[in-house]
Amino acid sequence: LPADLVRDLERRAADRGQDLRETVTELLRQGLGAPQAENGSPRTTIKVHPKTGLPFIECQHPAKDMTPQRVADILLDQEATWHDEAR
Repeated sequence: LPADLVRDLERRAADRGQDLRETVTELLRQGLGAPQAENGSPRTTIKVHPKTGLPFIECQHPAKDMTPQRVADILLDQEATWHDEAR
């Protein structure tokens, strides 16, 4: 597995008080149970917010694990990746 994915899995496991195996098993079961479009990709819809006019992605798979801290962690990891790639 890519190192960044392993870090995400380890972080998620620690946040939930699980071991890595439990977290990977749970995520695989969720992913396998997610509704799929005809081409095999998860079903998502890009919509425009009626009040702001900004686009957003509506996923049929719940994002119940997206806490403000989790979003911050994802953004920080992405910035670190961009920084490393720019070298």
